[in-house]
Amino acid sequence: MVSDALYYEKPAIVANKTALGDFVKAGSAVGVENPDDAREVAEKIGLALKKPEKFAPKVFLDSFDDTNKKTIRIYEKLLK
Repeated sequence: MVSDALYYEKPAIVANKTALGDFVKAGSAVGVENPDDAREVAEKIGLALKKPEKFAPKVFLDSFDDTNKKTIRIYEKLLK
């Protein structure tokens, strides 16, 4: 879902302590320390809604379809 949000240039909220924390470090997602803390998550959602430009993704990804097409092309080249 994070890659979908980035593709559509929408903020994503992720746990800092997971692999998704890399998106936070890159400035592409909003991090929360404790995703089980409803108050913290709600505060981050509120901030993202009030100031979407501050939380807009800084890194953009290809769509899943584009990624799949590129992957298939690579495999086809390798098989030749």
